[in-house]
Amino acid sequence: MKFVIIYTTIFDLNNQDKLSKIGGVQRYLYELGLLIKNYYKNDEVVFVQFGSEYIIDEIKGMKVIQLKNIKIKNAINYLKENNVLMGDDILIWGADVLSVKTNIKSISIQHGIACDHFST
Repeated sequence: MKFVIIYTTIFDLNNQDKLSKIGGVQRYLYELGLLIKNYYKNDEVVFVQFGSEYIIDEIKGMKVIQLKNIKIKNAINYLKENNVLMGDDILIWGADVLSVKTNIKSISIQHGIACDHFST
């Protein structure tokens, strides 16, 4: 089973210190990934983010996939087609505004001002 964590940008993959710009919800998701990795030792943690180029990397034993210029629904299809996201995996959305309906068990994390105020 994999835990797939999706957010717009979590890591700075073009910087030697990939955690250099991490803060707020990004830090929360990173620490959640580490916690899952340490607790579920046989399961994989995969971070998916979006950027200007396609990159695959690894941080502390967790896979990071940066998808290039892709809409979220297409990203989910891509992840399924490439066996990154399968039926028994757990999908963790880094924000409810990113989430789309899938047939994968999922949870959405909400952090910051967007959950503190009602939109009109």
